[in-house]
Order: sequence, then C-alpha cells, then structure tokens
Amino acid sequence: MKTLICLLFFIAFVAAAEVRSIKLATGELLVHPFNGGVPLPAESEWSLCRGAGPAFVPEDGRYRLNWNVILKAKGASGQLRDVVRATMQEVAGPSAVLFFDGQPKPTDDGLIILAPAQTVSREHYPWLYSSEPTLFVLRVLLFKVGQQDKLLQPVVIGTEIKQKLKDGGYLP
Repeated sequence: MKTLICLLFFIAFVAAAEVRSIKLATGELLVHPFNGGVPLPAESEWSLCRGAGPAFVPEDGRYRLNWNVILKAKGASGQLRDVVRATMQEVAGPSAVLFFDGQPKPTDDGLIILAPAQTVSREHYPWLYSSEPTLFVLRVLLFKVGQQDKLLQPVVIGTEIKQKLKDGGYLP
C-alpha cells in the first residue's frame, strides 16, 4: 500500500533565521523564526514539534488528506503520557477551523495527533491547486488534569511540493 506522507521536516540549526509576525484568527500574534521560507520547529513548555502538515493516504482509489502533528516531549520522555486530550486548529485564516479534538496517540518519546480530513479535490482544497505557497498555522492545545500547554506551528506548503503532488497523481 503506497502512502505519501507530506510532512514538513524541520531544520535543526538556524544561523540566519528570519522572524515573521502572523496575526491569527484567535487574536493572537505569533512571532516565529523561518529559515529560507521554512518555519522552524515550534516549542512549548511540554513539547517540541518534530513534524507538522498534511499526509495523503490512499482511500478507494483516491487520496484523503490527514493533518498531522508529531510532538516530542521536552525533558523526560514520559512527560506527555499524562495528556488526556488534545485539540488542533488551523488559525492562519480569517477564522479558526477545528481539525481535531480527542486523545492523541502516544509514542515512545511523545505524541502524534492525526486528524483525518476530506478526500483530495479542488472543491475541498483549492489551495493545493494554486501556484503560490500556502501558509497554515496549527494551534495545538494539550490537556492534563488541571494543566494546559499550547504550541503554535506554522506550516508552509510550497509550490515545489504542490508540483510533486500533481506529478505523483495525488491531485485529481
């Protein structure tokens, strides 16, 4: 079974990062470093983002887009084991869009949040067919009993990735 995962992989070391300010649908102002147009990994009190973005999963001869965030615990590997709930929203647009609300999947050193979305089409994802890069900001809230943590991770889907998806037959 062929699966293309199109997660944004991050650059670990930044020598000449540019800092961008992004006004979010939630009213927050995100100030985040980028390197060569690529957002660097976000950190929160509890976690470090190891990957974030869409994945394209085969389904009935087409592809479904799933939104993913992969988090690594900061500090002890078991630090995220007590998370009882997570939410993920896209907040770069005019309004916040909820992608996920539930229990994330634990890993050996962190968590994965997997949010299945729509079958890929021009109707559902017109931005995939545009010739311009597309910016998303994933707002992840993690909940433990009586505690909460927030991570804001920008994701850029560049023109090169869009062309590879088209060439690979992932876009109808």
